[in-house]
Amino acid sequence: MQEYSNTLLHPSKSLVIGIGGVSRAGKSTLASLIASFFLHDTCLILCQDDFIRPLSEIPRVRDHVDWEDPYSIDFDKLYSAIIQQQTKYGVIIVEGLFAFNNDSINHLFNFGYFIKIKRREFFHRKRLDLTWGVEPEWYIHHIWKSYLKYGRTLNNISPLFVLDGNKPFDKHLLLSHLQRFI
Repeated sequence: MQEYSNTLLHPSKSLVIGIGGVSRAGKSTLASLIASFFLHDTCLILCQDDFIRPLSEIPRVRDHVDWEDPYSIDFDKLYSAIIQQQTKYGVIIVEGLFAFNNDSINHLFNFGYFIKIKRREFFHRKRLDLTWGVEPEWYIHHIWKSYLKYGRTLNNISPLFVLDGNKPFDKHLLLSHLQRFI
């Protein structure tokens, strides 16, 4: 089997890529992998988590901050950031649970990736995730239910490539997708 080599691509125009999927599906991993195909100063990753509203404005569920509600994200700020950064970067990758939840942002994407993982795999990975400390079991179930309700909104994303997050991402397949758009 041929060893993969890191190929640097030079986009000829601004390319905006969306990456969505449930928590722990591999969105950040995929974003970093895609970014590795480009020169460092030509690519920017925008994480939806960097655009959260003030805690006092985020809905709550059982007295717990409900990060799984689309209203937790300031989509106007995210949209503005994408527009502003297009003049500075040839490639912008936008990743998050609600990456495809806003029609204005969806229209900016040249294409998107949606990462699916099995429910059982999500629960396994989430129980091991201590980023926010140990999450109550009811909240982990809430995350999955919110993903089913909000995270799979895939309107106006064309083309949209669906990836299996249960296994490592195919670097050659990703490279072939990217080459279609640069």
